[in-house]
Amino acid sequence: MEKISNGLRLNKSILLIEASNIGGEGGAITHLREFLKQADFENQGVLQVLICTSQPVYDKVKNDRTVIQYLNHKWLNGGYLKRLLWQIFILPDILKKYQPLLFIPGTGYPKRKYPFVTMFRNLLPVDTHEMDRYRYSFTWLRYKILRQTYFTSFRRANGLICMNEYIFNEIPLPIKEAIRSHAIIPHGLSEIFKLKPKTEYRIQGKIRLLYVSRINLYKHQWVVAETALKLKNMGYDVELKLVGSQKGFGQERLETVCNNYNDKGEVVKFIEEVSQDNLVQYYHDADIFIFASTCETFGMILLEAMGAGLPIISSDKSSMKTLLKDKGLYFDVENIDSLIQNLKSLIASEELREKFGQQAHQEALKYNWKDTSSKTLAYIIKVLH
Repeated sequence: MEKISNGLRLNKSILLIEASNIGGEGGAITHLREFLKQADFENQGVLQVLICTSQPVYDKVKNDRTVIQYLNHKWLNGGYLKRLLWQIFILPDILKKYQPLLFIPGTGYPKRKYPFVTMFRNLLPVDTHEMDRYRYSFTWLRYKILRQTYFTSFRRANGLICMNEYIFNEIPLPIKEAIRSHAIIPHGLSEIFKLKPKTEYRIQGKIRLLYVSRINLYKHQWVVAETALKLKNMGYDVELKLVGSQKGFGQERLETVCNNYNDKGEVVKFIEEVSQDNLVQYYHDADIFIFASTCETFGMILLEAMGAGLPIISSDKSSMKTLLKDKGLYFDVENIDSLIQNLKSLIASEELREKFGQQAHQEALKYNWKDTSSKTLAYIIKVLH
């Protein structure tokens, strides 16, 4: 047992991962799965890892390591209210029983005084400009509530993990000054996205453009679609594949753009979410990747495209430059002509496409989940010592 500042004695050999508020998809799932798979628990003194989350999430992150034990409860599989009840009535008994090191990867805090480490997971509730794209909707109200939850979590936490300096600096100064400790630990890149990077940059036939992301207002799919359709009208033989769920905020704008240009799927092609293996193939088949998001906590999709060796044109907003740096081109989503001009430049020059594609690939190789997992566990142990 180790004594820490508030008088509690924690059992350093037990790590409890409270992941009740992690959903069934996205970067949080990938991070949790890789952390459980890659972290060297035993050699850092952690002999038991307890994880509390819903059954669907656990099914996606579980592995056969004997050190990991799943603590199931029916409320964890329910909606927000049931999960809240679990945090209020069940979690305290678990903490009292095991007195573990507590890690909350989904941005949250226990409903009692207990030392913990959490993560800054979602930039939207903190970025008021982006949040206001949803003004007066239920989603906007939810983000307003989450904003206060996040700030409370940041202040109460013994340690906060951020994926880059950009998002840490987006935290309002009064909240930032109240944070006891923070660490910058970027996500990794799965090995599947590093294998067989693109080596052929000659465009054969159609100019194949790719954008991967679930549709949303801050993703600006309609801007990319209109750009492709305008290029088609200029005489370019282009094809744009939009990979990801097409249901959500921004769907009407996207449909309006396609209807205005009378496109019946000839230029803009919609592909629902695909498996990781198939997604790798979409990356490798594309000539140019476009990333039009204006609010990213990290930018996992951007990193995947970099790993595939694609030449990239990215939005110049948010944290994108912390990943892509000078290894691609940037555009303003509010100025469609800037995207058109960048696309024309890449389409016209095989040499430029190869230069940016290879540079982006080399930059992506710096990111791996082994380092991320090791640094995450080391930080948790250090802060909660």
